[in-house]
Amino acid sequence: MAIPPSANPSRLGILGGDNAGFPNGRRPLDDVVDIELRAVAGATPFQPAQFNDAAHQLSDAVNANDVPFLNQFPFLNAPHDYAGASYGATGLPNTGAGGAKSTTRRR
Repeated sequence: MAIPPSANPSRLGILGGDNAGFPNGRRPLDDVVDIELRAVAGATPFQPAQFNDAAHQLSDAVNANDVPFLNQFPFLNAPHDYAGASYGATGLPNTGAGGAKSTTRRR
């Protein structure tokens, strides 16, 4: 029997009390990096998230997508265009204070 979709999805999937999320399924909004960091450090769905231990605090500090999802298929937005970008000492594109330029497709 399949797990039904969640009425209130959590970006932390099963660690956030959402059994329809990662690792039982993979949705675009699931924060797989945070889930994996916390699971490897010992956080489990059997421990309440109120525990203020290190395992429940791990994060990559990216809690949302930087561009919105589309309202129709394919739902995922176009990738950022770094083809003409110059790169700094960090190896990341020099995009100015505003961050990466979005090449959002409009339909």
